[in-house]
Amino acid sequence: MCMPLEPKRASRRSNKKSGTKTMITKEKVEDILYMGNFSCDYKTDDEEDYHPYDGCTSNLYMVVEDDTTTVEVAGRKSPLYKEGYQTIIMDAPFFPATFLLRTEVDHSEEE
Repeated sequence: MCMPLEPKRASRRSNKKSGTKTMITKEKVEDILYMGNFSCDYKTDDEEDYHPYDGCTSNLYMVVEDDTTTVEVAGRKSPLYKEGYQTIIMDAPFFPATFLLRTEVDHSEEE
């Protein structure tokens, strides 16, 4: 039997991580900070629970802009997911802390 010479088709896998987290750009996070419709909690690496963030927004911009900071959106299977909200996880190793930004999801835009 001969081998086909055609290129193999790519699988139908999504670019998103299945399960707990999906990707978001830092630019989109900066847009959320600019709009101001968010709540923010944080925890340092030696803490187990998140606390309300009471610092200024310009510090959050510095966290997002740092090269070592990663940003992701918590998926439905993540323990950080909250129904009706988009939860953005900002892991800032230089700080060291993890920040949660939550914005309400507007379901009217999806229709």
